[in-house]
Amino acid sequence: MKKSLIYISLFLLLVAVALFYFYRETDTSVAEIFIRDIQRVPGEGQFVISGDLVSSAKSYRGYRFRSEGDTLILSIRSGLVTPFHKSGNFQIKIDIGQGEKEIKRIVIDSADKISQIYPNP
Repeated sequence: MKKSLIYISLFLLLVAVALFYFYRETDTSVAEIFIRDIQRVPGEGQFVISGDLVSSAKSYRGYRFRSEGDTLILSIRSGLVTPFHKSGNFQIKIDIGQGEKEIKRIVIDSADKISQIYPNP
């Protein structure tokens, strides 16, 4: 009886660790991001950024952005591929508003480095 309780507890612990590991999101390294296209919507203060994650085991989970002066700083979030997040493809639409400051530069920020993606360096 005690052995089966220990085995069940270990199994449940392993399942909990696996779920945490598979559903965890992190900032994606600049080296894992391929930007296909960046379009600026004239007069509307919008950018549309499309790309892919080059690692086949990672899926796109979302993004965060902030602006500092005339620079838009973008962080792309990723995690392991799951049944709910199957693809590394992304298309991000960022609306900074019409009356906001002019954005002249977009950079991707990750834990290891910052890389400029707009205008092409």
